[in-house]
Amino acid sequence: MGHERTGSLPKSQPWRSIVSQLSTEETDARSLADDTLSLVGRQLRALERDQSLAEAFKFLIRLSLSARGTLQDPTLPEFSPNTSPLQLASALRNHLADVGESQEYRAIAIQAATDAIARWYREHRTGHESLFDEEGLQAAWREAGQGRGFCELARGFFSSVVERYLLYFLEREAGRSVASVDDRLALTHSVRERVDDVSKHAFETARITQSYAAGWFNKFAATGMPSEAEVGGFLEYSLKKLRDELRVESGRP
Repeated sequence: MGHERTGSLPKSQPWRSIVSQLSTEETDARSLADDTLSLVGRQLRALERDQSLAEAFKFLIRLSLSARGTLQDPTLPEFSPNTSPLQLASALRNHLADVGESQEYRAIAIQAATDAIARWYREHRTGHESLFDEEGLQAAWREAGQGRGFCELARGFFSSVVERYLLYFLEREAGRSVASVDDRLALTHSVRERVDDVSKHAFETARITQSYAAGWFNKFAATGMPSEAEVGGFLEYSLKKLRDELRVESGRP
């Protein structure tokens, strides 16, 4: 399904280069970069066991199937292609309100799916500035019902997960690497100034899931909602590929 690895993926900016811009005389850029990647990799492994990630991902599948016209469920009007991104985000929050054991994982899953929806809408809305322009929304969502469209949603979803954990652990590890309060505040500020760089880096990393997502969607979602096992298999595979990519980048076994 187009998921063979062919060497290292190109990055808009190498992770160590991003982290080196944060460094002071008290920080070790290489160690800070590698520790952050290692922590994110472990967090992605833990995410596999939390139901909130699966439910957020299934929300995106159902959205795509609704846009394609193969999911006709009157109890789920939220997934109409004519529904605004704001309404979809609200429906997602309500759906995941009590899902999963970890509030942290649930918050990340909700935000990642919300980010994916917002990214899709920004990139596919053309000439329709109002969020409540039904014709524009219909046009914006129409392509989401195809494998190519779904793989963009999937890439946006996984890139947001990676981005949010990279920023969280980078800021945490940077704060631990210096002793003085002033230097910690300066490093924290510097991390937050690097948000765009981290976002681009995470989006390039998540490219590894994109072609696989298209093939998977066309195979398992051609006629309706995939089974729990099929969704679980996709998530397990994708998170493993992301962990492998981070491990290769860090140079650690």
